[in-house]
Amino acid sequence: MSDFQDGFEGHSPRRVTDSLDERFDDFPRFEDAVTQFLERSSEMRINLRESSTELKADHATVIVDAEMIFTDQSQARLRPAAARSIQFDFVFNPEKRLEDFRDYSPAVF
Repeated sequence: MSDFQDGFEGHSPRRVTDSLDERFDDFPRFEDAVTQFLERSSEMRINLRESSTELKADHATVIVDAEMIFTDQSQARLRPAAARSIQFDFVFNPEKRLEDFRDYSPAVF
C-alpha cells in the first residue's frame, strides 16, 4: 500500500498502477482516471490507517481508512480532506501485486 500512496503523493501514475495485478477489474479505465486526476492536482497528501485485516491461505483483505487532501490546479485552492474506507484485496504471488480494491464510501471527488 505504500507504493500506492507514494505514487499518488509523487504524482506518478506508473507507481500507482505498477502494484496492480493484470486481473485488476477495468485496469485501463482506472489507469486513465488516475493519470487525469494527477494531471489536475498539485500538492497532495494521503493518510492511510489500517482498520482491519483478514488472512485466508494465499489471500489477504485489508480495509483502510483513507484521507486525501490535495490542491486542484484549475481552482488553485486546497480541497478539504476527503475520508473513505477502502478495501484492498491481495493474492500472494512472488511479485506481490494488488489484485483489486473497492471503495466503500460515497464519492467525494
